[in-house]
Amino acid sequence: MKSNKNSKWIIVFSFLAIVGFIFGEAKSYAKVNFQAVKIEVDFCDENTSKANTLYWGSELGLSAKNTSDKKIKWKISNDGSKEIELLTTEYSDKKGNRCIKLYAPFGYCDNLIIAVISEKSKKVLATYSLKVVNGTKWNGETFFEFDMNIPEEKQLDGDKPQINEQWDIDTQQYKITLPEPSCKVEGYTFIGWKDKNGKVYKPNEELSVKYTGESVYYTICAEWRKNNSSTNVTAQPEEKKNSEKEESIPTAKTIFSGGIIGALVIGILIVGAVVIVVKNNGNKQ
Repeated sequence: MKSNKNSKWIIVFSFLAIVGFIFGEAKSYAKVNFQAVKIEVDFCDENTSKANTLYWGSELGLSAKNTSDKKIKWKISNDGSKEIELLTTEYSDKKGNRCIKLYAPFGYCDNLIIAVISEKSKKVLATYSLKVVNGTKWNGETFFEFDMNIPEEKQLDGDKPQINEQWDIDTQQYKITLPEPSCKVEGYTFIGWKDKNGKVYKPNEELSVKYTGESVYYTICAEWRKNNSSTNVTAQPEEKKNSEKEESIPTAKTIFSGGIIGALVIGILIVGAVVIVVKNNGNKQ
């Protein structure tokens, strides 16, 4: 009889220990707000007012939070109706979170799904919807800009030429075939187009510039020469600086699952082991 009483107390204490263990696990998970992998904004351009909207000509940084699995990869997809032209660069933030920087080229609009995928399990850990929209209101229509560099006290006769540029995602470059001047300045002859490195291009020559994130735009200046003079009217293109990046306040909710179930399984196994031991002791007696 004494043995049976001891066995009962063993079962009671084992049960209480399991309940305490599960409660402790649940409390620890609640303490971290049931954290799961989530995607948050790491930085965004000043003119990107909405976290799920990216204007063309702008950058956005996304960070994968609360993941112990460092072997993850980013995947960007759309409905398949067009090629994805976003320029992407992966990096890590100060806390070691895996991040991705997205640049939307001028003229590109799309509805995208950004996903974080475990390289080990191949499972999608989190997703983020992103809409790339017309950025004309904030960033203009084109990457290239023409500065007609009008000589002092002179007027431009005509309009600026139109800009027809192309974005090449493979080379990460903007390309433009420089046009014939659609305007003129009295007493001056058009010589060509000067890039920011000082090289002068003739009309119909191609200029390619790789996007580096240093500037939103690339200005090309017109070169004029006064008639009966050997000196060009020249100017150094001025670059408009890119918008400063600012950290956003994370707002996404977190969800955690799986840990408590594992603790419950362990508890059941312990109870089973205790019952077997007690039963064996009873049989021996």
